[in-house]
Amino acid sequence: MKLARGVAALLGSVVAIGACGKSPRVDTRAITLHAAAACAPGASAFGLYYSYGDFQPQGSPPSLSLANVGAELAGMPDDTREVVVDVTDVTEAQWSANTLVPDTGNVDLLLLAYQSPCALTDSIDARTDAAVGAVDATHVLIAGGSANGAVPTTALVDLAVGTVHALAAGLLVPRAQATVTSWSGGAVVAGGVRPDASEAPQASAEVFVSAAGDFDGQLITLSEARARHGAVMLADGETLLVGGVGASGGVLGSMEIVDAASHRAQTTGLASLAVPRADPQVMRLASGEILVAGGVDATGTPVPTLEWFKSDGSAPSHATQDLVASSHEAFVPLGAGGALAVIAPDTATPGFQSVWVISAAAGLEAATPIDVLSDVRLFDGSDQAPVLWTGDRWLVWQPWAGAFTALSPAIGAAGPTGDPVASPEPGLGVWLDGATVHALRFGARGAYVSETAPLLASDTSSTAPDRLVTTAPGGAIAFDPTTGLSLQSGASVFVTDATFASFALDAETPGASPPAVVLRDAAGNETVLDSTVCATTPGPTLHVERDGDTTRASTGGALVTCSIAPAPGARVAIGVRGETQTASVVRSLAITRE
Repeated sequence: MKLARGVAALLGSVVAIGACGKSPRVDTRAITLHAAAACAPGASAFGLYYSYGDFQPQGSPPSLSLANVGAELAGMPDDTREVVVDVTDVTEAQWSANTLVPDTGNVDLLLLAYQSPCALTDSIDARTDAAVGAVDATHVLIAGGSANGAVPTTALVDLAVGTVHALAAGLLVPRAQATVTSWSGGAVVAGGVRPDASEAPQASAEVFVSAAGDFDGQLITLSEARARHGAVMLADGETLLVGGVGASGGVLGSMEIVDAASHRAQTTGLASLAVPRADPQVMRLASGEILVAGGVDATGTPVPTLEWFKSDGSAPSHATQDLVASSHEAFVPLGAGGALAVIAPDTATPGFQSVWVISAAAGLEAATPIDVLSDVRLFDGSDQAPVLWTGDRWLVWQPWAGAFTALSPAIGAAGPTGDPVASPEPGLGVWLDGATVHALRFGARGAYVSETAPLLASDTSSTAPDRLVTTAPGGAIAFDPTTGLSLQSGASVFVTDATFASFALDAETPGASPPAVVLRDAAGNETVLDSTVCATTPGPTLHVERDGDTTRASTGGALVTCSIAPAPGARVAIGVRGETQTASVVRSLAITRE
């Protein structure tokens, strides 16, 4: 493999990946590290470069000093799909960056101080009531808002290089209190109010097109004006708008779909909220279902009711349930299933239950509460470890302990002071304070990560449960280093973050009731590989392999083809699930990418 020199950009080491093949032509790519001036490492720091893809890691990751600009980097496979860089200096300060590798072109990565907020170099118009949302894993859109009577510019945050720049065209219609949701080609900005004395709700949406780097200058007419609503991208890429405040000022219970590709909006075939609300929090769960939580009713009273809907919004999928409610609360979906809720009491209340796990089966489970909680800003986290800003400290969720702990003893007491926050990828938080964009890197585990040692052999690292784990006898999920993972019927544990194409899975399955292997695609569709689907009998070991579109299994004998398999080409998350009333036991779970 031939490697070529790269060129320096901002700060960092520049390396190149060579693409090998039968042809004598060699294509080279440069990997460039960038850093914001507020949190840049010095030239004495060195970086470890990890390459991930649909292959098993081999050998130690290559390393280079940041002073070694233009050096050649060996050891990057041609089919690398994700690059992670960990940087350390002589004081043991740490920086981290990761990105997916594009199909063509060079690779840019933004180094951020690990577990320490960083202000990006560029600033934008100071504003309130802006919409902040992820376009993709490396871009965040800041749309609309109010700037003391002026119309603020629309800005794009580029988290590959650390820049913030105003768009040439931007929004066609001035709006505040809108929503931003991503789609395959960019983002949708919907609804909101006019940022003037009228505060009239808007009955339109606009489309940001990533390929053009700006809005397309067309309005999508909504069925009704809508502000202070919730929004989420559905599995098919459409945007679902939920609730909000209508043109008459009344609270809405309706839902609406916006299709950015066709520039159409429609309400046909959609369910309505059981409890109309403004300011709802809407999220797509790992199952594909839509969870609607929080918000306020027509009197401004916080709504305690949780509502679940099918993945297309056509009907409820579970009965509603009530949770404690507050004006300061946040919800985030969990990778293994369900969601996490953090609620700060409106008035100080001894013994207030502030942390809840909403299980994959729509159960409500009280987790360890947080003693002092004045604010709630919750960010999605890699390793199923969401990060919380409480108003005076940063905490991180521990899924197996069912509690929050300090994110880092060294992290400063600085965090978001306004509402607009975004998680463009698990492990990265972005927020806007006035005119400044801040970013916080607290995890870098991506979809192509591979484990070199078996999981569930001595601990629960890189796995997560789909419900709260208790130490009470007969709990649905329990782990013992000597005996392994025990799962009651319906309880699941998933490998965190990673998704797989072709793979081989091997595990020890002592006991008479081995668990089922669950393959879940990005839309939430599950393929449950149990003894009926794969025609296997209980045995001390379990082997499952997926090769292309064929899935096979064995419990020590010959491989048998399973009667169902994931959709062709679908990448899947992998989990194990208890299948009978007798606890299923599994340990030493090894997954090899092939």
